[in-house]
Amino acid sequence: MDSQKELLQKRLEENYAVYMAQLAKKSFADLIELAPEIAAARLVCDELQVSCSEQEAAILLQFDNPLEVVRDQWLEEEKVSHEQEMDHVLWNILDKADDLLAEYARPQAVPARPQMQLEGKDGNIFVIMGRASMLLNEAGQREQIDEMFQRVSNCGSYEAALNIVSEYVETELSSGIQTQKTKPKKEKKAHER
Repeated sequence: MDSQKELLQKRLEENYAVYMAQLAKKSFADLIELAPEIAAARLVCDELQVSCSEQEAAILLQFDNPLEVVRDQWLEEEKVSHEQEMDHVLWNILDKADDLLAEYARPQAVPARPQMQLEGKDGNIFVIMGRASMLLNEAGQREQIDEMFQRVSNCGSYEAALNIVSEYVETELSSGIQTQKTKPKKEKKAHER
């Protein structure tokens, strides 16, 4: 013979299945409106499995729909003033502010590349890198300066150097360059094995 708790569990599952079937007929807007009730129904169904004594189960089994009764009472309890609870929540947030700021940090926006014209420059890559470095510094992108200098120092041609500079600052060459900002792979020559 089933215990009162087992009988209650079966009844709750039946009540929940009927409730879900009724929700399936509702519009999306209605479901949004019913979100607190839906959450309460799921919570009640789950909690009564572990929180209910045999005596409580026997009383709840007297109702045709114990899920609805407990859910509605739960929602009624939720209508009380939450001022003290909110004070406690805010106190916890202030107490853990550093950890929470790290956990909920906003993604940093990628800064826009500064604009720079290559046309009319004297063709000296060091002058061009100096101007690009000054613009990056003004834009608060100091870490990009060292990276750009290293990459330009390791490239093999003036054209490659201009392309690298154009990855860090917006130039007339920038639109045709795929930004890689990583160390380029060494190309294999046909005679190498």
